[in-house]
Amino acid sequence: MSGTLIVSPHLDDALLSAGQVAMSTPSTVVTVFAGPPPQRCG
Repeated sequence: MSGTLIVSPHLDDALLSAGQVAMSTPSTVVTVFAGPPPQRCG
């Protein structure tokens, strides 16, 4: 299995910094400092 692992400190950093790589090869993005997602209302 081959691909690219992109480790991102914030939600948008992977696409801003490595968007071309992420879109051109099979990629997995891991965001490490975003915290839990907010709860939905309703």
